[in-house]
Amino acid sequence: MARAATDGSSLVAGISSGATALSADSTGMPWTNAGADLPFDISVRPANVSAGERMTVTAAAGASLTGAYLDQAGMGAADFNAANTIWTGWTGLGMKVSKVFLAAPAAIPQRMTQMNAAGIKICVCLAPAFNPVSATDLANITTLMQAMQAAGMTADVALWQEPYYRGLTAAQYIAGVNYYGPTIRTYYPLVFSTALSSVQNNNENSFYPGDAAVDKIATDYYSINYVNGASLDLAASVADSAVPPKPFGLWEFNALVNGGNFLVQPDAGFEPNSAGDWTNAGNCSIAPGNAQAHSGSWSLALTSAAAGNMAAAHCTAGNITTLGLPCAAGDSIQTTTWFRAQASARSCQAAAAFYTSAGVFVSTLTGGSVTNSTTAWTQGTGTVTAPATAAFCRANPGVLATGAASEVHYIDDVTLTNLNSGYTQAQITAMFNDLRSYFAGRLSGGRKNADLLLYNGAGPNSTEIAAGSDFRIALFQSIAAALNSTSAPQAFTVTRSVNGVVRAHTAGEAITLFTPAVAPLT
Repeated sequence: MARAATDGSSLVAGISSGATALSADSTGMPWTNAGADLPFDISVRPANVSAGERMTVTAAAGASLTGAYLDQAGMGAADFNAANTIWTGWTGLGMKVSKVFLAAPAAIPQRMTQMNAAGIKICVCLAPAFNPVSATDLANITTLMQAMQAAGMTADVALWQEPYYRGLTAAQYIAGVNYYGPTIRTYYPLVFSTALSSVQNNNENSFYPGDAAVDKIATDYYSINYVNGASLDLAASVADSAVPPKPFGLWEFNALVNGGNFLVQPDAGFEPNSAGDWTNAGNCSIAPGNAQAHSGSWSLALTSAAAGNMAAAHCTAGNITTLGLPCAAGDSIQTTTWFRAQASARSCQAAAAFYTSAGVFVSTLTGGSVTNSTTAWTQGTGTVTAPATAAFCRANPGVLATGAASEVHYIDDVTLTNLNSGYTQAQITAMFNDLRSYFAGRLSGGRKNADLLLYNGAGPNSTEIAAGSDFRIALFQSIAAALNSTSAPQAFTVTRSVNGVVRAHTAGEAITLFTPAVAPLT
């Protein structure tokens, strides 16, 4: 039986006559998504109509899914499939929901196609023009939504996730939602997605376009919010005070780990076959190669231009304010690099170069010298103190006293860490456990959850998970075990016009389990 009692289910968002996916909200028990119960038939109809369109439900997703955004490049993956394979290997869990960031394309990108083929729900973050709005972007979004439905994708869509930080005013955001939102909601639920920090500090709840304009609420939550005592209640209040109440979830959560590597792939280990943002920082050319690798398959080859010292850096000096590691005078900066020689062993140094907030060079500080080898990898390490006026630094490993031009040395698995930033394992464990308890408490209190997505990427508030041994893997598994596939609404994949009736349906129409008519015996 798909549902013990069919009263109380309704469409979250309208669907077109050709749509093959819909979102069902339920005030009672959820619809089954067990394979043994599928397929089953439903009837969708307006309140004043006794019979509606019969549809066959071929797949039903749990309402609140737990998943992750995966930074493909940072994980050393060539595409989403490769990143998902890595993630599944680390967690032992099949990915249920993931996320993409788009502007306003008309075509479905490969990442989404791969997600859909893997049966993964997609949270789509769109960022069309807003000042002014664009008829071209609206047409592109319409084409994209139609293509997504034709491909059978299950999705939620947000416009300008974290709108305050994207530079919108409340008036611009509301006007943009009123312009683009109705088209999106013809095909998929629309999510009002904020950042908890801007909800608390910049009144981002004032951007809310109203109960009739969106279907779900989400916010972004990081360790800095938790440690500073921020509560999710303020962001959730928009969902819980809506009439009727709306599901509330997280479209980003993670933590900045004390001692975590600021560099991610390809900048950390040059996987797969990329120099990333690295640059020549003196007397050399650089190129990724697979002749040697400390881990993975690739390393970075430094080839001397002439005899003397040579060095590379993880970003150009011109990009230091956007790609450099933030720091302050007195911070302890740790950097490590693995070195190997092609033909001639040399002294090598892990180093960090420091710059002011305006990008002006201050100084380069090095660790102790180590001698590399042609037969093994040797690690150079250095922990230095950021000098006065320092605001950013870059990894700056070097090889000393090369003998001539064209001398080749390899570097791999570079780290750069601000030991004065980030949070302890105990603090982050408490944060993840609190999240699990918070959303479990919402369910037990009769409130609705939406999707929960870990943000696996590097940034000012997040250290990317780069290995299955990261302690946050077990914390993520615990959240998924407690909260995956829990509350309404639910996503259905459907076959249309089973009874020969097919039409567009509007939000709020009733969904009931189809029961064949029984003719009396005569």
